[in-house]
Amino acid sequence: MNSCLRGCVFILNNMFEMEHFTPEQLSSIKQIFEQFDRNKNGSIDRSELQKLCIALNDPLSPAELFDFFKNVDTDSSGEISWEEFIDYWGNN
Repeated sequence: MNSCLRGCVFILNNMFEMEHFTPEQLSSIKQIFEQFDRNKNGSIDRSELQKLCIALNDPLSPAELFDFFKNVDTDSSGEISWEEFIDYWGNN
């Protein structure tokens, strides 16, 4: 996992008990989701994730991108929905 994704994992793991989220915690997670969802369509696609990491000067390799989506995109739609995003962070 590259440092862009590790940073998000670190932030979330250190802010929350992963079993239950308070409204404030959900708001913080939603803000992270919205940073990835650049076109504001309610989901994160591979291009959005890649562009954000490039903007942070830490691009994902094709293998890292594939692995991340394999773990998070549980319905294999090619996009990460809010529900998939919050489920992922709640389980990691």
